[in-house]
Amino acid sequence: NYNRTAGVACYQKKCSVDDAPAACTAGPVVCQHGAAECAANVLQNCVAAVYPDPAVHAPFNYCYEAAYAGGVRAAEACAEALAMRWEDVAACLGDADRVDALTAAAARDTVRQLIPGTPTVVMDGVELSDTAGLLGQVCGAYSGDAPVGCSAAGTLLEIA
Repeated sequence: NYNRTAGVACYQKKCSVDDAPAACTAGPVVCQHGAAECAANVLQNCVAAVYPDPAVHAPFNYCYEAAYAGGVRAAEACAEALAMRWEDVAACLGDADRVDALTAAAARDTVRQLIPGTPTVVMDGVELSDTAGLLGQVCGAYSGDAPVGCSAAGTLLEIA
């Protein structure tokens, strides 16, 4: 039987280093939300490579995430709105070797986060192993006046 916890720890140990074996990033990239997410990741990796200052590329990401359904046209509009040179980003996107290198680097960076799986929910510094009744858990842990989301028709929700 496959031990997911041990498998993830082994993968993280071997693949989070700069000189990771090629097998760590061999094969097709699989994104949790499909091909559109993979394309968006490549685009955002190129923007960050062309504009490495987070004060520059983070606003692009914020803009693009809000207009994500618009695809490349939305990305171009965000770049234009932020006075970025789209031609430079497009050149990165058109360079397969650069895209592969950026994708591999992003994979290593993701592994270095030591996140045991997706989704990982952390509340008050503790990873929740059971997220059933998550709203109830959050509302139960919240101190102070209960937010609107913690009540239904004026009555505090049952905490599961």
